[in-house]
Amino acid sequence: MKIANIILAVIFVLFAVVQLNDPDPLLWVAIYGLVALISAFAALKKFNTTVILISMALCLLGSVYYFPGLIELFQEHEVADLTRKMKADKPFIEESRESLGLLIAFLALAFHYYQAKRIKKRAG
Repeated sequence: MKIANIILAVIFVLFAVVQLNDPDPLLWVAIYGLVALISAFAALKKFNTTVILISMALCLLGSVYYFPGLIELFQEHEVADLTRKMKADKPFIEESRESLGLLIAFLALAFHYYQAKRIKKRAG
């Protein structure tokens, strides 16, 4: 699990770095940075389940908020459009990316929550 946690930490640091050119970089760097930090602590077997649960809830809510853009992508466009340059007349591209990014963050956090519960169960 330690290697998986380190890989997740590195991935989310890279996610945060890529967000530096986003129109609202502070929000996305903070989100992905937090997940990277939680992943790094998980590699050390240090878990704060309250922080993890709150982060999971916020990521899931954010993903649902941007989900209509993802629906539009699948219903009206090609999935390859996800890799195209963002344009003001195509907000579904950014919304799809944000929805998927938050969903990936949620899944990573769920993995850490599962680890925390498993470690706590063994100890208790």
